[in-house]
Amino acid sequence: LNAAARKIGFDPYDQPGLTRAWFKGGEGTEKATLSASDLPTETRSLRFDRYTFLLALMPDEPTPESVGDCVRRFRNQCVIARSFLAPNEALDLQGILMGPRGSDQDDDWKAIALMVERDDRVVRKFVWLRPAKPDEEDVSFEDLLRRSALARPWISDAEFTMAALDNINRLAAETTSSVQRDLMDDWIRLALSDNHNPDRLVDQLISAAQARNAV
Repeated sequence: LNAAARKIGFDPYDQPGLTRAWFKGGEGTEKATLSASDLPTETRSLRFDRYTFLLALMPDEPTPESVGDCVRRFRNQCVIARSFLAPNEALDLQGILMGPRGSDQDDDWKAIALMVERDDRVVRKFVWLRPAKPDEEDVSFEDLLRRSALARPWISDAEFTMAALDNINRLAAETTSSVQRDLMDDWIRLALSDNHNPDRLVDQLISAAQARNAV
């Protein structure tokens, strides 16, 4: 995770203060401290710019009881972490829960992962179902990152070209175009009209083509 953050220009650092057992301002106060049974056994916090990640482990078996208790403890830790973050920083807090090795091929784990990720209370959570083979972990982890705050879909070496329908004026100017210029004008007029009904617009485009004997 640190390497992925550095790759896109962040300077990651640990923030262990977010994994403590007490709320901000409540150190030494029983009412502001959670017991070990209400917190994850292992947690780590990493910070990248304005983003904060809390990391924890899922149980060894995908039973509703064990997973439910794990998620409950993790949410509690996230609540504590949020007490140490500014309101805008708390919005960028994300959690990653790691499943055991080989869980990516287990249907029960897949169902559990979907259930956990749909629960967006306190923090946005992601579940990494780790592959059985260590040499497959990099690709699996990249898939996880594409759904997180570290995703950068706009950074790509791919070349994009404008589709003909997105460049209808250019298409109209081409002498080799199989679409009549008059029909092009009709389509442009319809596309630029104040029409907020997509289904009706499609019908109008087809009707215009029929009127020009193009279909």
